[in-house]
Amino acid sequence: MSFAVFVKRHSPCVSPFCLTYTLKEVFVSQKIKLRYYIEYFALKSVIAFIYLLGQKKALSFGNFVSSFVYYFLPFRKKHVIESLSLSFPQKRK
Repeated sequence: MSFAVFVKRHSPCVSPFCLTYTLKEVFVSQKIKLRYYIEYFALKSVIAFIYLLGQKKALSFGNFVSSFVYYFLPFRKKHVIESLSLSFPQKRK
């Protein structure tokens, strides 16, 4: 699926709580499934949550999430390690 270039809303919006694009521009003009609505608003909510944390807490939260994903959700981890070892043979684990 390809997305067209969207025109930004003309109101001044500097907070991540504001939607950068109107719903009509993003979703109605494109025939997008409900799944994408849910994903979009979930990610906007996560961004708003991280924005409220502050820098130190946001970095700690990011480290926690990345560690959790690395150890408990090893999606294609073996393939990535194999590709890196082929790319950089002088480096070890």
